[in-house]
Amino acid sequence: MAAFARLFTIASAGADGSTCKCASPDTRSRGCLCRQGAGDRNEVAECENNHGAVFGAVAQAFVHPPMHDSQGAQIFFELIPLETRHSAILGAVIFSVPRTYRSPMPRRIIALLVFAFTAGAFAAQRPDAACIGCHTTQGLAAKLPSGELLPLMVDVKAFEASVHGTLRCADCHTNIRGFPHPKITAHDRRDFQMERYQQCQACHTDQYRQALDSNHARILAAGNRNGAICVDCHGSHAVSKPNEPRHKISTSCGTCHRGTYAQYLTSAHGRALLETVNPDVPTCTDCHGAHRQDNPTTMTFRLKSPKVCAKCHQNREMMRKYGLSADVFETYVADFHGLTVTLFEKEHAGQKINEAVCTDCHGVHDIQKASAAKSTVVKENLLNTCRRCHPDAAANFPDSWVGHFPPSRDRFPLVYYVNLFYRILIPVTIGGMLLFVMIDAGGRIARRVRKRRAGDAEDSKA
Repeated sequence: MAAFARLFTIASAGADGSTCKCASPDTRSRGCLCRQGAGDRNEVAECENNHGAVFGAVAQAFVHPPMHDSQGAQIFFELIPLETRHSAILGAVIFSVPRTYRSPMPRRIIALLVFAFTAGAFAAQRPDAACIGCHTTQGLAAKLPSGELLPLMVDVKAFEASVHGTLRCADCHTNIRGFPHPKITAHDRRDFQMERYQQCQACHTDQYRQALDSNHARILAAGNRNGAICVDCHGSHAVSKPNEPRHKISTSCGTCHRGTYAQYLTSAHGRALLETVNPDVPTCTDCHGAHRQDNPTTMTFRLKSPKVCAKCHQNREMMRKYGLSADVFETYVADFHGLTVTLFEKEHAGQKINEAVCTDCHGVHDIQKASAAKSTVVKENLLNTCRRCHPDAAANFPDSWVGHFPPSRDRFPLVYYVNLFYRILIPVTIGGMLLFVMIDAGGRIARRVRKRRAGDAEDSKA
């Protein structure tokens, strides 16, 4: 009985060092006796802040009328899991009673009743009941050397609803195997995040390795701690699918890239995504990648950017839904700009050139519909767009461009018929020349054969 009774001792001060008047020096168990007397109201409030609504609830149900100490103050009891190694010890509780309660037998009887009552309850709890017992405390935090407070309170409902809801706390917090926990070595909150996010690779190996080759990782390697890590995009305990809803992707990027996100919201893509929840429009990761991003300021990225746009704008089925041309990429690479860019990408990927790519004419994050008044390629604005590269362009300069539509009988008929004329003329001309050469070569060969045969006949007569 003595060994059993030790599980039900008066506990030490609160986990955050509060000044509850508790008798036991055993720091492995956290709980305290709180008296509701005239001079102890602050003490009661302190304990309630530390331990939440569980304060006194079970004991009040078992003890009626309420017990009082020798000074007449009402006694409240608290039940919390006793976890010396953070693995569930069935029915282990702290039952705090004052040592001024002189009769030992009622205390032991009540302890046995509480043990029996709570055994089933603790067995039904999730395996991390010990963690939850402390980390659901409102305001629970640790003060870091920087002076910042590191929140330690966890929203259990949000965690259980997350994609990681079936995991145990120790699956991610692998450095914690008992109490007291290892000392926090981080100087500030960002240091703590930098230490902990590396644990993600244990399950998400491929994504973690891709991230090591990303633009974010290069920023971190250069000493800038603002480079995004896993928790910056996905969160920590309330992790949900990053693309549900789809606009969540761009919203997450916008927490760091505020200026770019503000431009995106005003673009044709951004409005379609947020206002109509259009699944076809691109989010940030469709153009830049998710875990592995290239530096968009490099010449290599610039040269390959037309192919990024082509992933959607060359999709005939998708473009048909919006009445857009699916020949955008083909018409681009067929003109001088696109042909030059394509050749440079293949032969000199890093070499700087000033030939126009899609974003030079249409914009980057602020792309508008081609028919919009603010569009850089609408007829009224097209000349100014051309003059970015062609400062001496005359007023009729844009008229020489037929856009991203192949000429037809209805659209640019003159160009269409000129093209048709040359499509007929060139094959006929070249084919006629080849036919002439073949006929001439055949005639020469035939004459030589006849001449040789005639010479052979004269020799045989002689």
